[in-house]
Amino acid sequence: MRQIGLLAGCAAYALNHNFPQLLCVHNLARKLEAGLRELDVQILSADTCMVRRSFISPFALNERDLDLLRPHSPRYRV
Repeated sequence: MRQIGLLAGCAAYALNHNFPQLLCVHNLARKLEAGLRELDVQILSADTCMVRRSFISPFALNERDLDLLRPHSPRYRV
């Protein structure tokens, strides 16, 4: 195996710099899950740092939400 030191260096960096931040990332995922549940989005699971939602019944946007998404151009039409 050539250049195994590069792979070992990447693994060491990940363990030293990313691993301590996992608790913060998990908390952000829980916060995202709670916010989506408030919007009546069906959550399939929220494990560790991933939130999975169902696309069977997507939440509907009302006219006010659509106005926020439209570019501010008079030529734009939905």
